[in-house]
Amino acid sequence: MLKDRTHVQPHVADALRQINGWQKATSEPSPAVEPGSSLSGDDAKVPTLRVSSAAYQCFTHAVDHLHAVQALLFEAKVIHSYAPYSLLRAAVEAAGEAIWLLEPQPPGTDTSLSQAGMSWFVLSDRWPEG
Repeated sequence: MLKDRTHVQPHVADALRQINGWQKATSEPSPAVEPGSSLSGDDAKVPTLRVSSAAYQCFTHAVDHLHAVQALLFEAKVIHSYAPYSLLRAAVEAAGEAIWLLEPQPPGTDTSLSQAGMSWFVLSDRWPEG
């Protein structure tokens, strides 16, 4: 941990400052799903396990981790040797999972629902036994 070296590269600082808008956006309820879209169709198939909610939750997790990096660098003004990488990895994984959930699926498949189910178990720590 370096307390005397708190310089952040300008391009990194600019990117991290964008997170404030994302943080504000994710503090709002999730956006409405467009009626008639494939996502609304997935949500209708299993209303208790909505793909849209799982994807939005992944997105909010990514933003939260990025916000933690921003707070660490700009508010705490400390550059840890390894901690930012753990936070950044979690952000990339969560964002990737949101993309994975929202990617178009071949017609007639329920892959998104399976993906949402796996995502729900991982996010809620309720992985089935056996």
